[in-house]
Amino acid sequence: MDTLTQVLRYIPVMKNDKLLVDMEAGDDTAVHMLNENTAVIHTLDFFTPIVDNPYNYGTISAADALIGIHARHIV
Repeated sequence: MDTLTQVLRYIPVMKNDKLLVDMEAGDDTAVHMLNENTAVIHTLDFFTPIVDNPYNYGTISAADALIGIHARHIV
């Protein structure tokens, strides 16, 4: 059993009709509908800095987040 699964066992799942993707998916992404045409995507990822320049690290982090969202076919 991976670490995320172990931690999530102790967190109650809150039901919300506006959540299209939630913790039950076992994913690090949530999709929340604001209205019938607009949704907010929340994603969480962690990795240690691989460069010393904060701007470059931010660019890499943003690209990593977008790749994760695209891989889930959310976009």
